[in-house]
Amino acid sequence: MPTDLLLIRHGQAVRDLGNGLVGWWADVPLSQTGQRQAILLAERLKVEFSVQALYASPLTRTWETGDIIRRAIHRLPIREPGLQELDGGDLVGLTIEETRRKYPNLVGRPLELHERYPGGESYLALHNRVMKTLNRIVADHSGTTVAAITHGGPLNAYLRTLFGHGAEEQQLRFECGDCSIHHIRFGEAGDRTIVTLNDTAHLQGMPKSREQKNL
Repeated sequence: MPTDLLLIRHGQAVRDLGNGLVGWWADVPLSQTGQRQAILLAERLKVEFSVQALYASPLTRTWETGDIIRRAIHRLPIREPGLQELDGGDLVGLTIEETRRKYPNLVGRPLELHERYPGGESYLALHNRVMKTLNRIVADHSGTTVAAITHGGPLNAYLRTLFGHGAEEQQLRFECGDCSIHHIRFGEAGDRTIVTLNDTAHLQGMPKSREQKNL
């Protein structure tokens, strides 16, 4: 039997644009919109998929998304650090203004592949841990449907590899909407089928633009 992997991005998270925490790695909760998105996602998973195992990054926005899904499909989420967003190290918890003062040379530019924020990890390190984690999850749940709730960075890293590209090709990006589903099917013969990407059909009717003070 094939193995179905549902890669899911968390719902919309709260971040104050005026003086907000810098970076997508900040540990922030779901916004009210994000909570509604997660409820719609959970209802769809309950109806359309028979999820046998549920994994989630330990950051608050992913864990809250997983907890909402748990109530619908009756599967306890498994905390998986390997699904976490890029570790921003010493920049985690800083506001944009604090970061500009402490690390003026890091603001406004992307990191090189091997470069890391002070006390954090490089994009290459993120790429390697995400590949290792998801490959293990797929192997551990052969012949079933497994869902993994994660973030935009890990999703892009994994999808690049599926399309035959390496970690160094950071210019290749995939749209990963709030509470989107990316469905990959692994055949017994080693074949892989990309069933859907960035599937947000369950959010039909939700506002398409982000709230002004929520990301």
